[in-house]
Amino acid sequence: MRNKLNNQTLGFIAGIVLPVITFLCIYLNLSGSLNLVEYVEKIVTSNVLTKFLSLSVIPNLLLFFISMWKNYLVAGRGILAATIVDAFIVLLIKVII
Repeated sequence: MRNKLNNQTLGFIAGIVLPVITFLCIYLNLSGSLNLVEYVEKIVTSNVLTKFLSLSVIPNLLLFFISMWKNYLVAGRGILAATIVDAFIVLLIKVII
């Protein structure tokens, strides 16, 4: 079981999926009566999209430290790679918008 969880691909997928889940949780708590498209349009027009995306990546830090604590170093590499990809996406959005 340990070797199956200590997988770079699995860590990368978890590092990509966790921020999406976090963003959806933020949406569910702060959206009020807006649907997802209206909510995203609102945060884009308010010029806070990159801040929301950056906040969504914070749980990756917890996931990374858990993987280090459990000695899943290869999975931690995948989580770190996904976090770097997320940061690069935030940087691109910041430059474009």
